Amino acid sequence: MRSAWYIRGGLASLVLGSALLVAPGAQADQPRRDCRFVLTMAAGAQYGILGVGGEYGCGRVAGYLGGGVFGATAGLRLFSGEGDGAFLSLGSGVFLFPDDPGTNVYYVLVDAIGGLRLRWKALALQFGIGALVTRQLSSGPRSTVRTGLALDPDAQLGVSIVFD
Repeated sequence: MRSAWYIRGGLASLVLGSALLVAPGAQADQPRRDCRFVLTMAAGAQYGILGVGGEYGCGRVAGYLGGGVFGATAGLRLFSGEGDGAFLSLGSGVFLFPDDPGTNVYYVLVDAIGGLRLRWKALALQFGIGALVTRQLSSGPRSTVRTGLALDPDAQLGVSIVFD
């Protein structure tokens, strides 16, 4: 239980620090930035291993929701540019994997990915690497799944259509 508090505290510090990095670009004396909606097909934990997601944001900040074959996540994405360039993506969600016959293993996850989005007109490619922390919630009686908190690598690769 104490480990979960350390992880939450670390992620809160990461979110706050990232927001402070983005804050100078979001000051009131700058002109208002156009907002955008991004529809993405991608592979990675933030898209339920293989799935689709939507992102809405203005300037350097966007919220996202992704879901796919094995789960769903929601989170915050911070960019070096206005919706493209380098990004830091922080999310949380749920995974569901088949395990014993007739049972499933449920996980809660926290995910952080750093990457790059390259855009050409309305088409964008994004890729990134990071890590996710999972906590197993349930499993069947013959399960071989690890229990407790697990730290795993994560990668993301996707194709997006940008509507601005």
